[in-house]
Parts: sequence; C-alpha cells; structure tokens
Amino acid sequence: MQYEAFGEQKTLRDWAQDERCQVSEMTLRKNIQAGMEMVQAFQYRRKPGRHFIGAHEDFSGEVNEVKAALNMLADGGELWVYESTDLNRISLIHKDVRHTISQDLFAAMDEKRFITKSFETDTIKNFELTPEGQAATR
Repeated sequence: MQYEAFGEQKTLRDWAQDERCQVSEMTLRKNIQAGMEMVQAFQYRRKPGRHFIGAHEDFSGEVNEVKAALNMLADGGELWVYESTDLNRISLIHKDVRHTISQDLFAAMDEKRFITKSFETDTIKNFELTPEGQAATR
C-alpha cells in the first residue's frame, strides 16, 4: 500500500527509511493506524529519547526479574511480542538495547496486571505499564 507525503508516494517501509522520517517503521505504522497525518506520524514518538534506526539495535541478553523489567519500562523501555511462523520473541527495548524476556516472566507481569496491550498487528503486540506496574517500580 502506498502513502503520500511531500508530493511523493511510498510504502510505509520505504517512508521509514526516508531521512525525513524520525521514527521506526513500527512507530510509523502505529501512528498512521492511530489516524495521524503522515508528516506528524514521521515525528511523533510516544516515548521520547528512543532513537531506533531500522532493526539494528544492540542485543544485551535476557532480563530475568520482574522488577528489573518494570524499571526498564518505567525508564522509557518498550515491550514487544513478536509472533510469526518463523519467529516468536518477547523483547524489551531500553535505551536502544534489545533484551529478551522469557514467556514465564512476561506471563507473571501480565497476570499481576503490571502491563497492558497498547498496540497490535497480526504479528506484533506492544505493551506498556499499568498504574499497578508503575507502583511496583517504587
């Protein structure tokens, strides 16, 4: 599907690679699905400070404790669940570094209602802290 901005038409993937776009492809998709105009969608980042470029963030390993995961989320982290036929991964991206978390840790945070789904496509879900999750960081 083609999207128009600046008198040009491109796919969202191509727009995400354009130097005028200041957000990741996933953020761009989320912004468009939320009804934003293209130019605004190129700049709006819900969690300021993240400078994601393509899929090239560093990988740091696994987060094994609920409190550590919650603190990273409270400090601007993003929790993503990727599910496809060839990839199933839960990633916590914090300060441009990707950490994985186990299904058990994710389930524990979900069961205690520390996180809630904020965005979903066919293969990707994004979660954010609930007020309970925020309180658990203290």
